[in-house]
Amino acid sequence: MKRSCRAVAMLPLSVSVRFSVFLQCMLMAGWLSAKVLAPTHVVVHVDGITGAMRNNVLAYLSLEQRKSEEELSDRWIKILHRDAEGEIRAALAPFGYYNVSVEGSLEQKAGKWHARYTIDPGEPVIVENVDVRYQGEGAQMPELAQAVANFSVKPGDQLDDQQYEKAKAALLFAARRIGFVKVEPAVAKVLVEPSTNAANIVLHMDTGPRYY
Repeated sequence: MKRSCRAVAMLPLSVSVRFSVFLQCMLMAGWLSAKVLAPTHVVVHVDGITGAMRNNVLAYLSLEQRKSEEELSDRWIKILHRDAEGEIRAALAPFGYYNVSVEGSLEQKAGKWHARYTIDPGEPVIVENVDVRYQGEGAQMPELAQAVANFSVKPGDQLDDQQYEKAKAALLFAARRIGFVKVEPAVAKVLVEPSTNAANIVLHMDTGPRYY
């Protein structure tokens, strides 16, 4: 009896390789889509504050950042919820709020956890004293005396980390512009007393030598 032999069509190697790469890409795309569309385990509600303060709180909250992780267990949700009050306080300190009150709750509804934080930021910290000066070779330069006079954080202002950093950067720029390229803070302190909502700023700039 004769056996019939069938010819088996073989794909060219380059086509086979391209198909394999295509298949891997499709599988990867499906995996990424599944990750993107992964169900949210937690809904985080933040009440009592708005705008930049609210956005910063959400950025600090570990529960908000990890809420869609597939491996986030009920136990970890409860742990992160317990950490939330400290994270909220840390998030509001840069805006000058050091006496923050937080009421938090965590409950499960329809298969999802709902974490709610009602925030009262309290009274802001007010700048009480500002001690700003240059020291070193350029201390008596009129341009630097003017930079000190223009320091934008004044007594009576609400403490704000971003405004303080901008004002400090202006002092550095003023010195570098006239040749004190190695100027640096010798003392840079923001002393906050939460019990009185008062802050004292001490900022002494060492000009170093003048290079031009």
